[in-house]
Amino acid sequence: MSSPTPRRDFLSQLATLTAAAAVGGACAPAHQTQAGAAPTPARPASLTFDDTWTGPVSAAKHKAVFDSPEVADGMGVWHVATYLRGYKTVFNTADGEVKPVLVLRHEGTVLAMDDALWAKYALGKAVKYKDPRTKRWYTYNPVARAHHDDEKSYASSLLEAAIKSGVTVLACNQALTGFAAQAAEERKQDRAATIEEFRKGLVPGVILQPSGVYATMRAQEVGCVFMRST
Repeated sequence: MSSPTPRRDFLSQLATLTAAAAVGGACAPAHQTQAGAAPTPARPASLTFDDTWTGPVSAAKHKAVFDSPEVADGMGVWHVATYLRGYKTVFNTADGEVKPVLVLRHEGTVLAMDDALWAKYALGKAVKYKDPRTKRWYTYNPVARAHHDDEKSYASSLLEAAIKSGVTVLACNQALTGFAAQAAEERKQDRAATIEEFRKGLVPGVILQPSGVYATMRAQEVGCVFMRST
């Protein structure tokens, strides 16, 4: 499975997304907006993406969105950890005062997918991401959680622990749909079922959004400063 590129696959991804909407209906479980959340723009009833994450982000004293369109050795994940550490060092910030938002989109969307999808669909090979230990394509998501003993020292910076600590991690449904549809075509699997498998195979706590572009803009609407993580 080759990775999508903006020039070659943008139109095909849009076509895939349209087809997926026809066969799959809503793209994520419905959620009601929590009290205190930022106002949600008017949207068609068929779109049920979670917008409740905007409430805590909007209320935080410090907030930033890290736009991560590439794998880039998980640079977006490390930028989030560095951001939190910096504010803690300088301002001794309390829990909840600093709210990073990490947007995993385009090829970077694979970093939102959990180990089972990486193993089954060879996502490391798809995005040309090699394990420096083995010099082979990763068969698991290296930024999801610590997988080896020597990684435990920085496990709190990885996605699973970061989400539990309050970091908001958003994933691009458009890119996810493109990866899933391509996998279904190559394996001759049912496309709708494969797309649903990918949606259910995210790292626990990752929130699916209509697109990474939407997620990045929405974060800025509720007050986040912007950083590109590549």
